[in-house]
Amino acid sequence: MSETTNPLVTIAVPTFRRPDYLRLTLECCVTQSYPNIEVIVSDDQSGDSTPEVVASFQDSRIKYFVNAQKMDLAQHFNLCLSRARGKYLVLLCDDDLITPEYIGSLVRRFEARESATVGIGRCEIIDKTGAVTRRFPLLEQDYYPGPEFLIHWLWGKLPDPRPAWISMFMRTELARAAGGFPQTPVAAHADNALFIALALQGDVVFAKEGCFQYRVYMESYGLSVSYQVLAKASEMLVDYMKTNPVVAQQMAGLSERQRQLLCQGVARIAARTYLYRLSAIYFPALKMRDFLIAVFSTYRFDSQYLRAFPRFILAFIKHRTEQLLKRGRR
Repeated sequence: MSETTNPLVTIAVPTFRRPDYLRLTLECCVTQSYPNIEVIVSDDQSGDSTPEVVASFQDSRIKYFVNAQKMDLAQHFNLCLSRARGKYLVLLCDDDLITPEYIGSLVRRFEARESATVGIGRCEIIDKTGAVTRRFPLLEQDYYPGPEFLIHWLWGKLPDPRPAWISMFMRTELARAAGGFPQTPVAAHADNALFIALALQGDVVFAKEGCFQYRVYMESYGLSVSYQVLAKASEMLVDYMKTNPVVAQQMAGLSERQRQLLCQGVARIAARTYLYRLSAIYFPALKMRDFLIAVFSTYRFDSQYLRAFPRFILAFIKHRTEQLLKRGRR
C-alpha cells in the first residue's frame, strides 16, 4: 500500500474502565473501509478486563499501552497525540463510535485539498444502549474557510455540531504545533479550543458519508463535571484566544472586525454552555443556595454572560416546569 496515496491515519482511543464500550469502539475502528490505520489504545490504569478485550481482536493494527501513572484527561489526550505516527489523527473516546466510511471520506477530502486542517462528519447523539436520541443537521458544503466557519458557527449561522469536535479529523503535526489539547480541568472545552486553533489555519472539512456517534449519559465525562470546574474551563476557553501563540498569530492576520467577532463569539458560546448546563443538569442536584452561587458568583461576569441571561431564564423555566410535571404524574 502506497503511503503517498493512502496516508497512515491514527485512531487514538484513550480508555479507563469501560471494557464493554471499548469492545464496541474497537469494532468500529477495525471495520473502517479505509485500511491504512493504526489504533492506539491508551489505558489509564483501568485494572480490569481491558487488556483481554484488546487482545481478543488479534489485529496487528491495534497497539496497546498502559500509562505509567494515572493522569488528567487533557494530559491523556496529549499523550495519545504524542504517540501518533499517522499523517492524520482522530481521537475516539472509549464509549463513542464512528461508521465505516468515517476515516475514508475525510482522507479523500484532505488529500484533495492541502489547505484542509480539520474536519468532521455527520454527528448523532446516542444513549448508553446505542439508541440514537438526536441527529444534527448536515452542513451544506464540503469545505469552509476556517475563520469564516468559526464566525458563522459561534454566532448561530451554522448548525452547532460541537459534540463532533472531540473526534475531529486533524493533521497530526498541526495539532502538535498548536500545543495539543489545552490543560483545562477534565479537558472540558479542550476540544473546542483545539478545533479553533486548527480551523484558523486553513479550511474546515465536512464529510457527510461518515458519522460520529457521541454517547451521552450521566456517567460520561462530560456530564459528571462540577459546575465550578465547568466555569473554570469556560473562562480558560475565552482566555485561550489570547494566550495560545498559534491562535494569536493567526488572529493577527485577520481584520479587526473578524477578531472582534471571534473573541466575542467564543465568550458567547462559553457563557451559553455554562448557563445551559446549570439549568438542564446542575439545577436538579443543587440546593437553591448553591444554585444561586453558581449563577451569580462562580462564573466571570462579562458582556456575553449577561446577554445569555434571557435565554438562560427561559431554559430554567422550561426545565423547572418539566420537573414539576414529572412530580405531578407520580
